[in-house]
Amino acid sequence: MTMNSVCFINCNISLHMYSCFVDDVDRHRCFNAFLGVGSYLGHLNTTVSGKQCQRWDEDTMHVRNEAYTNPSLFPEGNLSLAENYCRNPDIYRTFWCYTMDPNVRWDSCNIWRCFKNNGTWYCIEKGTNR
Repeated sequence: MTMNSVCFINCNISLHMYSCFVDDVDRHRCFNAFLGVGSYLGHLNTTVSGKQCQRWDEDTMHVRNEAYTNPSLFPEGNLSLAENYCRNPDIYRTFWCYTMDPNVRWDSCNIWRCFKNNGTWYCIEKGTNR
């Protein structure tokens, strides 16, 4: 993911950065930990291993777990609008999707956690573990 900003991948996250989070983070570029994982509305649709994501409103390539067919679990409030984008409907540690690979049911996605401070985007980390 390319961000037109300053990114600090290995910054000291032990600082009290939560006091810096603001609610105007661009939800299409990253997610704001203060607002929660549902704050990400980006269009990333490939996993960490490069697999294409399956649509959230279809059961092809894999039959979805019924728990993830509830539209209220998605920031769009609609499975069709969630398309095949990486999301976190179970509010787990990181974002994921079902894949179009018949041998891999789901895989994690790299989504930046970030905040905006004085007009500059700072990337705190990106998750890869589900």
